[in-house]
Amino acid sequence: MSNKLSLDGLDKAILEMMQGDIPLTSRPYRDLADLYAVSEDEILERIEVLKEKHVIRNINALLCHTKAGYTTNILTAWTANPQEGETEEDAFDRVGEILSESPNVSHCYVRELPECWDHPVFAMMHACSEEEMQEAVSELQKALPTETVRLLRTVKGWKKTSVKYF
Repeated sequence: MSNKLSLDGLDKAILEMMQGDIPLTSRPYRDLADLYAVSEDEILERIEVLKEKHVIRNINALLCHTKAGYTTNILTAWTANPQEGETEEDAFDRVGEILSESPNVSHCYVRELPECWDHPVFAMMHACSEEEMQEAVSELQKALPTETVRLLRTVKGWKKTSVKYF
């Protein structure tokens, strides 16, 4: 039995619109409703169903961090050594929760690793200066005294976009 939700053309149009730049108008969903000859309420109801079915996780603005003054970023990789009584999963959760509390961390996750790499918890960090970044990393090191961190700086980038599914 499949958990896949059946999406019709209107659902896909809603998702396509929401993946891009939503028009900066007082009623952006009305324009889509007019295009598909449905009511604005139907568009809003469908968005609510898509949220309830976890097709849409959240609706938020995407900040261009460099234009907002966040000129420094770094991917940090952390160990997650189980403490007494902790499972490996508990250690991941403990480290991930501490990292996630930092206002400098935009996303945090665990990855499967090759045997040659022992830092499975990753946190992408942003700051307005190198000094602020060093301070933020230092604060996390104090909060995680039994863990080690590796700092992975961006050397060159080729692409940074959100995936468009429809």
